Amino acid sequence: MEQTLIFQPVFVLVALTLLMYMHLIMQRTAAVKNKEISPRYFRVLQGDTQPEKVAAADRNIINLFELPVLFYSAVVIAYVTNTVDNWLLGLAWVFAVSRVVHSAIHVTSNHVMNRLRVFFLGYAALIAFWVVLAWRLI
Repeated sequence: MEQTLIFQPVFVLVALTLLMYMHLIMQRTAAVKNKEISPRYFRVLQGDTQPEKVAAADRNIINLFELPVLFYSAVVIAYVTNTVDNWLLGLAWVFAVSRVVHSAIHVTSNHVMNRLRVFFLGYAALIAFWVVLAWRLI
């Protein structure tokens, strides 16, 4: 199997993260323009309360730097140890797609139970990825 295929889901997550930053910038700009929040709030993120859409976008960016860190490191380990196969590639895609869907829910309807279900799907895929990787390397 072509080992570099494992980076495709990584590129999807990087694109998602960059897109969500753009979404956050747009939400913050709109909130300031609509006088929902003072621009001074963004100096140190203190004072006013963020409007819900801004807070959801902000929290989503934070989410994209939590669990995905374990994904990125697992992908690099799989690549450098030449252990990428269809199983790990499939799990990587499940994780990446789950993060895309999770972000979409988070910044639109923000339906918590739907978001939680998608989160657990990706979480399970990441656990499985690490278990398979560890099994092969130990």
